[in-house]
Amino acid sequence: METARRGELPALIAALVEEGPHYNFFQAVRLFEAAAAKVPRGPGELPSTIRFRPAAELSFPAGDIRRCRLDEEGRLEMQLNFMGFYGVDAPVPHYFLEAAAEEEGGALRAFLDIFNHRLYELLYLGWKKFLSPVLPGGESTFERYLSALSGVGGGAGNDLAQAFAGPLGSPVQNGAGLRGVLREFLDETPVEVVQFCPQWVSLPEIPPVGGRGGEELVLGENLVLGGSVLDVGRRVEIRIGPLPLDEALALLPGGEQSETVARLIRRYLPPTIDFDLLLRVRIEGTAPLQLGVEAMMLGWNSCLGENSRAESEIRLPGANLLARTPSI
Repeated sequence: METARRGELPALIAALVEEGPHYNFFQAVRLFEAAAAKVPRGPGELPSTIRFRPAAELSFPAGDIRRCRLDEEGRLEMQLNFMGFYGVDAPVPHYFLEAAAEEEGGALRAFLDIFNHRLYELLYLGWKKFLSPVLPGGESTFERYLSALSGVGGGAGNDLAQAFAGPLGSPVQNGAGLRGVLREFLDETPVEVVQFCPQWVSLPEIPPVGGRGGEELVLGENLVLGGSVLDVGRRVEIRIGPLPLDEALALLPGGEQSETVARLIRRYLPPTIDFDLLLRVRIEGTAPLQLGVEAMMLGWNSCLGENSRAESEIRLPGANLLARTPSI
């Protein structure tokens, strides 16, 4: 009779009955809940067609679930090896566990199962509450939270910002943080962030001498010679590599990862900080290029003559990478 009933069950329920101990508790309940989506339930409850209780045996458990079976009312009964008010994992004196396991008729266990079922139900619902992918519409809600943490907002469509919401939203931004973000994104490729790189900044307007109403001009304080000034606090150099040639090509303008890396760096750095990328490319073992066969960019993926060096460096100003790149 039981075999005939199992033959009529949906595939998931039949699998739980046959192989329940092979399932993780949360995985099994989540699958059952999805399969029983049309079964009526109250607020904050699971479908009425599933019941939980501890397994009465005191033997060492091999997994979360001892067994699954169908009870007299056709509900799936899941007997579990953890928590509960009796069973091997119950936090009660051992003599009580033995009494509950050896009781004939099961009246005590049936009474305790009133509380056991709700205990397991709340455990699953609490786990589900803070795991967004298992909530109806939870991904979009969680995406909004991550976007808000990253400082971007807007919900879906900001996958890069959501993936690095922690460092992007942190009030502390430094070279070590940027290095960690890039190493994570580039699969642990060596990254070095060199700070305080000097650069010459053009002065947009040079007032004539004596044009400040008699204010005293002091060379080195409010007066400079020439049309530019050396600045060491507004540019960083990001060194990536050594890289094989194919990975370096992906970071060049037009490459698969070029725009994404540029957006990620620009989003992390304050708007007043410029950056350059320095790609260190391994040349050893690189096959010669042929005209008309591959895209050749002189100075980036090709050079004239033979290169005896083990590595080559490609410098890319961040402004060039960001010329056609939208912000994240």
